[in-house]
Amino acid sequence: MDKTLKLLIDKYEGNILEIGAGHGDTTIELIKLAKRKKVIVVDPFEDGWDEMPKSYGQPYPYKIFASKLQEYLKNGTVILHKCLSNDNHLKSKLKENLPISFCFLDGLQYEESVLEDLSLLESLNVNIIALDDFTRETETSQVPSAVNKFIRKKTYEVVGSINHPHGQGRTIGFLEKI
Repeated sequence: MDKTLKLLIDKYEGNILEIGAGHGDTTIELIKLAKRKKVIVVDPFEDGWDEMPKSYGQPYPYKIFASKLQEYLKNGTVILHKCLSNDNHLKSKLKENLPISFCFLDGLQYEESVLEDLSLLESLNVNIIALDDFTRETETSQVPSAVNKFIRKKTYEVVGSINHPHGQGRTIGFLEKI
């Protein structure tokens, strides 16, 4: 991943949260950048397929993620919450690993879902939020419109973006707590 990402992860003390892990490739990159921080992952895997558009690349079953991250799940470097990010019990589970200083947000990209996730992160006082598909506005990806609504609250500001390592014209944008 990009040097900017490493600088933002290192900027504040606290653990790393990833919402939407898929096959775990980004999780592995976050572990490499995390040093001694824990990486907390939230993803429903198969249990959330009814909520996802087919364009998200179904299926990505838990067994693929678990096989790639087996060592990290066993040694406690990765803490997995196998649920949707709007699960009623998730916030209390996440509070067990505070502070969380950085979140890579790549969950459902419908405007309402992104706004729910951003509100959750705000309530947890996450310092830096990295958003996948930061500039992609489509029928199933409304990250830009959600970010525009969220930053009107003036609790976070856009502090930059980078090209996504997987290319395809995608970007990762960064919000920082004001």
